[in-house]
Parts: sequence; structure tokens; C-alpha cells
Amino acid sequence: MKYDYVVIGSGISGLVSGIILSKQGLSVAVLEKAAQPAPLLRGFKRRGIHIDTGFHYTGAFAHGEALDSYFRYLNIAEDLEKIPYDSECFDSFYFTDDDYSFSFPFGYERLRDRLCSAFPHEKKGIDSYLHTVSEEFNRSPHLNLDISSNNIFMYDPYSSQSLKSFLQGLISNPRLRSILSMHYLLYGTEPGRSSVSVHAQVAGSLYSSVHGIKGGGRTLAKTLLQRLRNLDADIFSRSNVAKVMVRAGEFQGVELANGETVQAKGCISSIHPRALLPLVEETAFRPATRQRFQAFEDTTSAFMFSAELEQLPEMLSRKNLFLCPDDDLDTYCHLERAIEKRPFFFASAGLENEKSRPGMIMLCPASMQEMYPWRDSLPEHRPESYLEMKQALMQRVHDHVLRKVPAIHSLTMLDCATPLTFRDYANAPSGCLYGIKQKYGQLNPTPLSKIRGLYLTGQALTAPGILGGTISAFLTCGVILGQQKLIQEVRKCR
Repeated sequence: MKYDYVVIGSGISGLVSGIILSKQGLSVAVLEKAAQPAPLLRGFKRRGIHIDTGFHYTGAFAHGEALDSYFRYLNIAEDLEKIPYDSECFDSFYFTDDDYSFSFPFGYERLRDRLCSAFPHEKKGIDSYLHTVSEEFNRSPHLNLDISSNNIFMYDPYSSQSLKSFLQGLISNPRLRSILSMHYLLYGTEPGRSSVSVHAQVAGSLYSSVHGIKGGGRTLAKTLLQRLRNLDADIFSRSNVAKVMVRAGEFQGVELANGETVQAKGCISSIHPRALLPLVEETAFRPATRQRFQAFEDTTSAFMFSAELEQLPEMLSRKNLFLCPDDDLDTYCHLERAIEKRPFFFASAGLENEKSRPGMIMLCPASMQEMYPWRDSLPEHRPESYLEMKQALMQRVHDHVLRKVPAIHSLTMLDCATPLTFRDYANAPSGCLYGIKQKYGQLNPTPLSKIRGLYLTGQALTAPGILGGTISAFLTCGVILGQQKLIQEVRKCR
């Protein structure tokens, strides 16, 4: 088999990259080692309830905004039904230590009014914070399509400042600092280490608009895959890449675990940078490159619990809930915290049909270290002790939710995904949710590798989520096709 480009991995960045290249008339093959393409994005079903694992909601998706424009360029926008979230409260933060709640609206003016009403002595700091987030969000040509693409690789001073130090310089109230930082759970790098710039990219998109998609990640995955097929791209499941073939510093093709080879002029790897290293012969990358990739610290992993509800509470109707144990956000992911002392993100789960009962997803930080006794097990062969551990966790979370969230009167636990689940199904070495940490002052990977014809894409390069993964694909394909050319084509689709 021979193609112009082969894409390793079928997450959001891999699928979008495949569509972009195919739209340019290039022949493309997408290789996925799992039994089905887009395994994390598509989620799974339990008792007629669709459990989203890779997509819950997104920002910057209103008409004419960045994600909407990208999806129009990909010719998938008309096949996706947007679900607008509650503009007065798309996220609710509930601090259990002192029974305090804050409802987070979207729209900068609405958000400013809500924050200033709750914290009237912090108006100056609130204005400075919102101004910086808006300015940072709009300085990126991939988020603000009206500015020049020449700014893409320009130095950003806010990439060298931590979110924690930035907020400490503006705001004295620790609870307000916590509220403004809490969305770090959506990108997995604690405020003391995450950069202001990555926070602005994630939070700024939500401050503009918030939407879901009818059918969730499953519908998005199906739509992307169908678009690829319509463009005559080939999608291969159960195609585990065992080796990236390189000769004289130039990409030649890939060898699969079954011994087959796929030749191509170029390759886009959408897998974790550290997972790519074993696939490339040691001499192909310089020792410094290998050491840098190995040294990158991963974002947090998670336990993801799914449950069936008798009735969907109003607090999860076009909105989400963050259950916050206290204001010490930098220790939220520490193993010393019992699961009842960790933060939880609650979101509604999609119904398979009208007869199904509503469902709920609960995510809380976890670490691969907690999975040490079962680290060598595979999905089809987990030991009984692993299953017992999951059942015990599910019972504890069941009891914790009923104690702390009165709006939920009863729930039936359905399943629990662990860091091992994310490791094995998302090809993330540590089970991380969002690739490597976007730490302040850190030099992150770029789309260009030292091997000619081999390019990188994914959350590690830009930002997490559907928006971040989509932008990463456009950034990588822009290196191949020309940034200005690609962005101009996207602009025409608005």
C-alpha cells in the first residue's frame, strides 16, 4: 500500500488532519490500533445510556467563532446539531468545605457582572483578569481568524508566567482565585504550573460561548469518519504501528505489527510524543530530542464513573457541576487525597432512546501510581483484584455523591474507567487525559520533527479538548500546506 500521507492515530487531531490533507487531493490512510476508530471520542454504551469519554462540551462554537469556522471548512458543520448551554450557568462550582456555590455564565459582560456582584471589592482585579484572557485568546490566529498567521510562532510573555502568580498579583480573595482557576481541570495542569496563555485559550473559549453536540462524541466521530470516507481516505482499525521506517533522515513508511508495510511520502503522528519514540529507531532522533520527550511531564489521569439516574437534576440540564473540596487547587491531584477529598466534574450522559433513563458521568483526578498492582494487565485479562478495587471505588463514590449533592436522590453505578483504561484505549503511556502538561516557561513540541516528512499533532502541541485538538491539526497541516493558505481557506467558510 502506498499513500501521500499516513496518519497514526484516529483521535480528533488525527481525523481532522486526514480530512484537511484529503481535501487538498492527497491520498491518506488513517491507522488506528483499536478495534474501532476514534475509540476515546466515540465513548461507549451502558444500559442504553451513551457514556461520553472524550467530549462533553466546548467553547468558541457559536456561529462564526473559531470551532464553527473549522467545522465548516471540514464540511461537517451542517451534520452536527449544536446544543447551546445555559448562558446564565454553564458550569456550577460547589465548594463542599463551606457550602459555597458559584454559577458561571458565559459572555464577558455577563460574567463580569456576576463576579463583581459576588466579589465587589475585587472589581479592578476582575477587569484586569478578563481583559488579559480576552487579549490572550484573541492574539492567536487560530482562535482569532481575523489576524495575520504571521503571529503563530511569535513569543508570548504570558506563556512564561504561571496562572497562580498572575492571579495572586491581581486578586486578594482566595475563593475568587479558585473560581477563576477551576477550569484548569479541563486541561490538567495545576495553577501553580500552568501558563496564563494556555488557561486563556481554554477558559477564554468558554467565556465566549458554550455548546454541546446532539449525540455527543459518538456523533462527532461518526461525522468525521464519514467525511473521510467521502474524500476517499482509507481508515484501518486493528492496525498497530510497530515501526516508523526512516532512511537517511527521511520518512519512508510504517510497518504494522502484523508485518505489513504502508509506504507514504509523509506521516502525521497524533499519538503521545513519548509513545512515538519506541516506534522510531534510536539513531533517527538525536539523543537530546529523546531526552526532552522523555522528560515531559504528563497531565493528570482520572477515574471516570458512569451512573444511571431516576431523573436528571436541573443542575445538569445544559450545564455541568464541579464539586470542589476546598481552595487548595495545587494539591487536588495528589495521591494523599482520599477519593472523597478530590474534585469531581459531573456531566449528563446521552440517552440512547426516549425509553432510557438519564445518566451521569463523574470524573475525578487519578494517577497511574494507584494502578501499580495491575500495571502489566491488559483489558481482556484484568485480575479479579482489579475488578474488586473498581467495585469498592464505585460504592464509595455512590455514597459520597448522595451525601454531598442533595439534588441527586438516587443513582445506580454502571462502570468505572481507570488510568489503565485511558492508557490502553488512548495509547497514553501514563493514562493522561490531555497529553503533556502545558507548563509555564516550557518549550513544547512543534509540528516539525527532525525526521523529514514526519510531523506531530495533538493536544501536546496546543491545548486540550475538541477545540485544541482541531487547532493542532490545522497547525500541523499548515506547516505542510502553508499556514497563510490554509487559514485563508478557513476564513472563506465563515
